[in-house]
Amino acid sequence: MVSKLTDNHVFVEVIRVCQHVNTRIKTPSIKLPVMALLKQYKETINPLLRHFDLLYISQGLPRMNDAERPNLLPTLMSGISDNFVESVVSIANLFHIFLRILFHQKLPQRNSDEDSNLRNHLGLAVRPEDAGFLAQWIGKLMLYHRALPAPGCPGLNSQDYEFLTPHGDKATWDPNEGGIPLVETKFTALKFIASGAFEDLERLQPALIASADSSSRLAELGDDILRRTVPSIYLENERIIQELLALFLGHEGPQGSPPAKPALQAKILALLSKSTVVTNYGRDIVRIVEAGLMPASSGADGSEPVKRGLETSKLRTQVFSFTHWIARNASTVAVKSIAPELIGKLRHYLSEQGWPKPREAQLGKDQAERASRSYSYEIIGLLARSCAKVVLMDSDLELLRWLFKSLGGDAWDNDITIGIESALSSVLGAFRDGLSPEVEGTLIELLFHYTTLEVGDQDSQGIEMLRSTRFVAIKFANRSLPFHDASARLMNLLVISSGQRQRKEVVEEARKGLDPYWYRNMNPSDIFTDSMSAGGEAYPTRCQMPEPNTLINMLFKGDMADLLGENRSAAVIFCRNVTFYTALVAHDRAPIIDMDWQRNLDVLVLNDEKARLSIHQYLHNYDDLDESPLKVLLDSAFATFFNPSAIENNNIGDCLLQLCSLGPQWLLDYHDGRLSEISALVYSNKYSTRTTAAELLGLFGSRYSAVNHEILQITRKLLKKAYDWRHAIGQDMYQVHGSLVALAHLVCRNESLFVSSKTLSKEICDLTVSIILDSHDKDAIDAALTALDMLCLYGRFGTADALSRVDLMAVSNRLEGLARGGNEKAVSVLGYLAMQQFETDESMTYILEILYKMHEHRQPEQQFAIGSALSCACIGWSSRSLISARVPGLPTGRTPPRRDLLGRVLDTVLGYCGQTKPSLRQASAIWLLCLVQYCENSPEVYSRLRVLQRAFKGFIADKDSLNQETASRGLTLVYEKGGRDTKDELVKDLVGSFTSSNSNLVGNVTEETELFEPGALPTGTHGSITTYKDIIRLANEVGDPSLIYRFMSLASSSSIWSSRAAFGRFGLSKILSDSSVDGYLARNAKLYPTLFRYRFDPNSNVRKAMNDIWFAVVKDTKATIDGHFKLIIEDLLKSVIAKEWRTREASCAALADLLQGYSVPDDELYLTRIWTVTFKVCDDIKDSVRLAAMDLAKVLTKILIQSFEKKDSSRQSAIVMLGQVLPFLLSPSGLESSAPDVRAFALATLRDIVRNGDKAMLQPFLGELIADRLLPLLSSLEPEAINYVHLNAQKYGMTEQQIDDARLSGVKMSPMMEAIERCINMLDETSMQELVPRLKGSIKTVIGLPSKVGVSRVLVSLSTRQNRIFRPYSGPFLKTIRRLLVDRNETISASAAAACGYISRVATDQDVLGYVTYARQLYLDAEDEKSRVLSGEIMLGIAKYAADKFQSLSSSLLPFVFVAKHDTSDAARELFKTAWEEGMGSRRAVRLLLREITQLSAELLNCHRWPVKHAASFAVGDVIRSLGNVISNEDSVHIWPLLEKALSGKTWNGKEEVLEAMVVFAQHSDYAKKDTAVASQMQKIVLRESNRNNIGAYRQRAILCLGDFIELFPSNYWFSSVHEVVSPVVQTLLDDSTRMELDDGPQAEPASQTIFEQILGNIITTLLRSVRPEVSQPQQLEKDLVDCLAIVEGIAAKRDPVIQTAIYDGERALFDRLASAHNEPMSEGLSKRFLDLLAKSGDAPEAARIKAAEALGSMVHVCTVEGSDTTLEEVRRILENRTREDRSSMVQAALNTARARLPRR
Repeated sequence: MVSKLTDNHVFVEVIRVCQHVNTRIKTPSIKLPVMALLKQYKETINPLLRHFDLLYISQGLPRMNDAERPNLLPTLMSGISDNFVESVVSIANLFHIFLRILFHQKLPQRNSDEDSNLRNHLGLAVRPEDAGFLAQWIGKLMLYHRALPAPGCPGLNSQDYEFLTPHGDKATWDPNEGGIPLVETKFTALKFIASGAFEDLERLQPALIASADSSSRLAELGDDILRRTVPSIYLENERIIQELLALFLGHEGPQGSPPAKPALQAKILALLSKSTVVTNYGRDIVRIVEAGLMPASSGADGSEPVKRGLETSKLRTQVFSFTHWIARNASTVAVKSIAPELIGKLRHYLSEQGWPKPREAQLGKDQAERASRSYSYEIIGLLARSCAKVVLMDSDLELLRWLFKSLGGDAWDNDITIGIESALSSVLGAFRDGLSPEVEGTLIELLFHYTTLEVGDQDSQGIEMLRSTRFVAIKFANRSLPFHDASARLMNLLVISSGQRQRKEVVEEARKGLDPYWYRNMNPSDIFTDSMSAGGEAYPTRCQMPEPNTLINMLFKGDMADLLGENRSAAVIFCRNVTFYTALVAHDRAPIIDMDWQRNLDVLVLNDEKARLSIHQYLHNYDDLDESPLKVLLDSAFATFFNPSAIENNNIGDCLLQLCSLGPQWLLDYHDGRLSEISALVYSNKYSTRTTAAELLGLFGSRYSAVNHEILQITRKLLKKAYDWRHAIGQDMYQVHGSLVALAHLVCRNESLFVSSKTLSKEICDLTVSIILDSHDKDAIDAALTALDMLCLYGRFGTADALSRVDLMAVSNRLEGLARGGNEKAVSVLGYLAMQQFETDESMTYILEILYKMHEHRQPEQQFAIGSALSCACIGWSSRSLISARVPGLPTGRTPPRRDLLGRVLDTVLGYCGQTKPSLRQASAIWLLCLVQYCENSPEVYSRLRVLQRAFKGFIADKDSLNQETASRGLTLVYEKGGRDTKDELVKDLVGSFTSSNSNLVGNVTEETELFEPGALPTGTHGSITTYKDIIRLANEVGDPSLIYRFMSLASSSSIWSSRAAFGRFGLSKILSDSSVDGYLARNAKLYPTLFRYRFDPNSNVRKAMNDIWFAVVKDTKATIDGHFKLIIEDLLKSVIAKEWRTREASCAALADLLQGYSVPDDELYLTRIWTVTFKVCDDIKDSVRLAAMDLAKVLTKILIQSFEKKDSSRQSAIVMLGQVLPFLLSPSGLESSAPDVRAFALATLRDIVRNGDKAMLQPFLGELIADRLLPLLSSLEPEAINYVHLNAQKYGMTEQQIDDARLSGVKMSPMMEAIERCINMLDETSMQELVPRLKGSIKTVIGLPSKVGVSRVLVSLSTRQNRIFRPYSGPFLKTIRRLLVDRNETISASAAAACGYISRVATDQDVLGYVTYARQLYLDAEDEKSRVLSGEIMLGIAKYAADKFQSLSSSLLPFVFVAKHDTSDAARELFKTAWEEGMGSRRAVRLLLREITQLSAELLNCHRWPVKHAASFAVGDVIRSLGNVISNEDSVHIWPLLEKALSGKTWNGKEEVLEAMVVFAQHSDYAKKDTAVASQMQKIVLRESNRNNIGAYRQRAILCLGDFIELFPSNYWFSSVHEVVSPVVQTLLDDSTRMELDDGPQAEPASQTIFEQILGNIITTLLRSVRPEVSQPQQLEKDLVDCLAIVEGIAAKRDPVIQTAIYDGERALFDRLASAHNEPMSEGLSKRFLDLLAKSGDAPEAARIKAAEALGSMVHVCTVEGSDTTLEEVRRILENRTREDRSSMVQAALNTARARLPRR
């Protein structure tokens, strides 16, 4: 009929008929064809027809049964998205109908087959647009809130709001108005979204919105859906990002939607932070930041206040995290478009907070606000770095300046500085690139400003500096300005000159800024070079030294000079270093810039003659001008030297001496006027100052070619002071010391002074000799030695006839004595003294003998000094040991001619070399080395090269390491000094000495002479170089005998060589650059593998030496290794398993380096071999070798993991390699190795492989990995100490369960468990089939708690993550795992039970029921509590982890759970109780399953095990209570036999509860009242149980139950039965011994509440209740009252509050019954006895007195009815007395009520 509405001809008639139909179908019993109407709605587009269709559908839907409604869904959802376009209003009603139907739609279990097919079943797979439409509107439904009006509902516009409320707010969502509950509807719709009807992408928005809902149910379900959904969604989808942004920001305009609420916005940002696409939405990002920084006062549209609270705080934190993520991950183009605006907003936000001080004091203490502030600074830095040219590089550097101001002046908190420093570190990189001159100038000015500001100062804007900005400013200067920038270096010097006022890290940073080596390390990105160091080293442009003149002028001239203050030591020394280095670079003599470059520079300046000459020539190029930088530098050096505060720096004196000695003559002339100042410092108390001043006087005196009056005057003054040496002490002695040293320098440097004043020279010589001979003062002797040193060196001593032979001998003897005392200066003086003697003089021989005799002194330094003295005696000024004493341009001293003295000394020393005395051998070796080193150009040395070689070779066999080192160095020097022919001859002789049986060289050593420790120099082929025989063998092998000398040089590792500056650098590189070596290496590559391996030798000395050799020989390391890769790796593969541990360790390190730095050809071949040898060496006996092998293994693992990520052929190689490596890892050589280190490595490697490998690679190994390897390892990896602690838990104040809980937690967080989980994720049908039998075997064989718990977790993961492929095997596992269920350890058992719960999810109903049967049988057959607890664990596991399965099988599971939850064991009871609650158990469930429960209870009541029988009894009682106030006869028929059975037998703990349940049953069921036999049986039971002999809680409650039962059957006569029960009890209880036993028992309570009084009170209550006037004859009633009073009066004597209350309350009830029965009046005697009881209530507690007052009121009623005036008057009297005496207001009220019942007189 409705379809005719489309026909215009009958339209009016149809409408009329519809009206009549509407009236008739209002009857609810009439069903409508809802499905037909719905189909008609779908098929038509007529609005009116659709209106009526929806009208009748809405009416017919409630009349359908629950099973019919879900059938409407497929039709309803089909085309719903198209219907929306056609008619929004009608589709809103249809959507509401859809929501109603959802309540009745039973959703399948998640991940089941039904769930997977649900989308097809509902037709959504065919029309995915319908699914998207529903998901969209369900998402909007999640946004809807009834409490908010349409415009203010976050995320919804007005149209959305109207759509969700088609019938108005109340009619739609108010159940009382016919609507549906909103929260329940949301929850149901969200569960539908979680089902298989929707895809992950469709679930995203509803789940996201729900996860932020205020309802915890919705939020938890939404979070769960999100966790499952997000990992599979591609968040780089533009549409997803646009939808999320729209939801976050809302839409503008009158029809737009407001932004989402803060909680949802925070969730959205968490998702957006995982997508890089969002970085392209610049404007939206800015709006998001605005939302996060918005003041907490109003909403974005002003409509809704934003609450300052946790949600807003979380949102702000998330906004900052999001912005931080954008700043780090967005492209440069994207950041540039938004950075300026974002920076501006962030700065505005900081200003709003208060900058630099907080606007509100309390705001500064807010932790969240402080964190946001710090984050803001950090983000500003990141954004500025990304678009530096736009926001940073303005002419004023405003942003950088603002950051520095913030660093110094932000007054919030010191923690804020972390964010500010992070921001400055971020922008620092932007200033490393080329800066424009304008920007660089501004930067220098800015850095200067903040370098000089102190804490407490104010900057240019008046901001007070609360913390120092100096460190960051220096850091900027060192990294943004080039090293050659003088301004930057000035800033560093300013910090250093500040002294101890600066923090250590600030000074350290400044020092790094003055060191080119550290500067280059701090700026590694500077790769462009335009200069080379002397060693051919590429030198970055920015790292070039400053131009000396510019640097000097900036530091010491103009305004900048004042900033340094008076302490300019560091500035002077730095300028000296730069100037000297520049001079050496100009002459190709500069040292390499390395860590020791400054020390090397000092060594060159001091000991290298060519270097000194180069500096001298460079300084002579300066013009003699007043503004000359050299003059300025020397002025500053003098000013610093004369400054008392800076004079502590010893280096300034050395610097000054070097400038004066190496500088031009005019430089000294310019400072001629400083003689008096210098001479004054000669008297300084500081030793270094005195000696420096003395040397300066000598230098200045050397300028004059004629006698200078001032010089002569100074000389005489000094001489006068020196003559006071005999009496001087303390400071006076210091002046004597300085005077004598200065005199010596003056007379030696000034030739005119010496020539013109012979007397003066003689006086000085005599004075010096006198002091040496006679003085014992240390300072005086030092001065005399220094003076004599100079006098002898410059020939002022012997030639002036100052000494006779006797004096010379005496001086020599005195010097010998001083030398033997360890005075090296005395040794040098002896050598210089010998310089002035003729070689034929007896004095020369005498001095040499003295030097020879001092070999007994065992200090090597002393012997080196003797060697130097011998060289000076032999060749005078030609000795290289005197290089530092020579001043360019000045003459040296005169030395008598020498002919063959050197030869004679060499022969003598060579003779000593053959001696056996240890001290003489060591001394002669050192002397010989010194003579060769210092007299290198003498023909005597060249003529004796072979002899020298033989001599040095003779020391190789010595055990003394110094002798060996000395010999090695000597042999190298001998080799270097010879020409090509000589070298060849030397090599031939040396080789012949080891190969020929008739060697012509004397002093040969044996072939077994040990040179190196075993393994120190491994060779691989022949072990290691240990003896000379090994050296010869290696030299022959590679075809180059000259290598002998190279390897001998490796022994020179003593610290003496580096501490003796005279030797300079040890030049191995010179030997290796020899053309013969180069030529050999070009022709033969055998040496490369050996050299490469030596570079990683465990001995640091060998390692350093071999690195020097390698880099000297190999110019291009990469090309060399690539060219000889196979040779190198083959050598390493052989030597890694060699005998010597050093060889193995070096080979491991070499292989690791080789594999990391270079590509490996033939990966499969070599890497497999390397893996094999690595595992062998991992089990090495030597610790260091094992560590090296572990490092190699880590490298191999890294290579293997990296190959997994590649897509080319190397990935295929990785698969092949994995097939070889994994079996090895799983073999006895890997995880099962006896070596702990090997096992640890194999385990770590395996974990990395699993973590990074993919399914295709690991699938063949998954079954073995999971079941056979990884699971057993969980126990193997557990520390052994845990087992000890577990066994001795009580000693440590712990329980075994606590330890097991910790072990369980460790398994869950174990990296091994993580690896197992990843393996499980890779399983497929094939690998699952392989895993199942292995896993079953593991369940039977694994030992240890971790492994057994791990098995349970594996089964859990299989049931949840791989449920589809695991389902066929789930049933058998429910049987197999029972082995773990019955484990003795409770933790293992509980874990297995939980695993079974998860398995039940995917198991069939039949398998689950079989499992439940096992649990039930376990419970029934339990011998102890443990089995019943285990049964509870099993049932709880199913209820908790397989809830859907539990509900579907509830009729089979819940009855057992219900009965068992009454178990007598607390542990078992709690488990079953929780399972009952998890399984949705309720009173309604008890009603529904009553038959099953009673049937099971009947079975269990017949069980022979008491705990089970008791649980069934308790269950029967609980059933009665659960049935409510009405128990039907049908139910009673099933319950009564069980109740009777439960109450039979002896008493047991808790039986009273069942007895009480019987009373409830009798109260709520008519069954007993209708069946007299049942009633009679109940009466027997209650009397029997009351008559039990248990004196305690049971009798107390049983007697009370008797009283309650009496009230249910008032028509029965009870007194005689009750009296018979209670009389013996009262008699027993009133006995004192019985009372004592009761109070001392285990159930004893405090005296006022003892069971004794409670039993007596219950007896009184029950006894008084049993007196029934309505069924008793007057005589019987009288007798009953007498008997009753006898017992009550006896008990009342106890005067206990409980008893009193029971008496008064019982009397009141009795009086009421007496009044109602209208029997004959009580006798006055009885009345009086009752009144006597009431009259004694005056001292009772308040509650008892109230009851007594009420009883008196009832007594009044009895007396009034019976007409007992006498008794009534007595009651009146008692009431009046009580009213006067009692002060309690409540008692007074009760008394007044009683008095009101009194009749008027």
